Amino acid sequence: MRYFFVCGEASGDLHASYVIKDLIDRQKDCQVCAWGGDKMEAAGAQMKMHYAKLAFMGFWEVFKNLRRIISLVGQCKQDILEFKPDVIVLVDYPGFNLRIARFAKKQGIRVIYYISPKVWVWRASRVNMIKRVVDKMLVIFPFEKAFYKRYDFEVNYVGNPVLDAVDNYQGEGIRTYLEDKNKTVIGLIPGSRVQEVRRAMPLMLALSRVNPNYQFVLSCMSHLKEEYGEVNEPNVKLVYDDAYTILKDADAAVVTSGTATLEAALFNVPQMVCYMANDISYMIGKRVVNVEYISLVNLILDKTLVVELVQNQFNLSNMQYELEKLVEDETYRQTIISGYENIKNLLGDGPVAPRVVDEILDES
Repeated sequence: MRYFFVCGEASGDLHASYVIKDLIDRQKDCQVCAWGGDKMEAAGAQMKMHYAKLAFMGFWEVFKNLRRIISLVGQCKQDILEFKPDVIVLVDYPGFNLRIARFAKKQGIRVIYYISPKVWVWRASRVNMIKRVVDKMLVIFPFEKAFYKRYDFEVNYVGNPVLDAVDNYQGEGIRTYLEDKNKTVIGLIPGSRVQEVRRAMPLMLALSRVNPNYQFVLSCMSHLKEEYGEVNEPNVKLVYDDAYTILKDADAAVVTSGTATLEAALFNVPQMVCYMANDISYMIGKRVVNVEYISLVNLILDKTLVVELVQNQFNLSNMQYELEKLVEDETYRQTIISGYENIKNLLGDGPVAPRVVDEILDES
């Protein structure tokens, strides 16, 4: 059997890598080709394109890069035609992957979508198109199953892959590498896309400068190495491609919205969630987004557990106020950690990757 995987960002690379490894272990003679990242390649996939070239974020950024995105879609289609897969596994990244799903369906290739597009956030009308081009949808949040059922589309909840990633982590934690192991450690997680880092990192570094007694640790991505060249604060340590080393020991964290908010929760790290978009993207987003929260933590619980500082609220004064509460107010910290336990109960148990592979093999 021949499988073609497509993902467009770091979290998808991680989650797909566990699936690819299990798939190859169980089907020794299969061939796996992919558009993805280093972890998928290490798991055994033949890599055709790295996700670093696909990471466009926000309505305005996508519009500005539309010609390049169209070119990349065409290149991906060509790679698929040359590889001739029996099954395509699409991992999140809907703006790109739904185009690939339409193409694959026309070619008569079975399409499995792992980690659903967030149609419950915006453009629920996409569900009807998804029903036409996706043979099997594998969702990672319990509420997604009920959402799709309203559109008469049966999907399979396989559990959340972040459970696997956290459970499998074997790192020592950042304190092992610190000179002063007793310092309060604050994790800074600015994201994996260049636009996220450029907007979030300056404010995160400003926070470190007004808190010289804390040890800040910045989560960096090797494919964005040039973005961190100006970081020279004495109380900021850089860690590349291993946010879990930071989260394992962090006393608190400043996290951009996305998978990292859930990862921080599973590591029991009290956090604030920050997000800043291009003004045009933000204005468009406000008109089309159908949910109240931007963090997975609050979305899963359907209530505010962690503070979200969005757009103009994402400023140094608000960050400092929240950081003091996260570090010094033990009652506040315990309230957040207790809420994290509710999230774990809602998500269920791992491992998740074997369930995904079961679903893939069922379609093979």
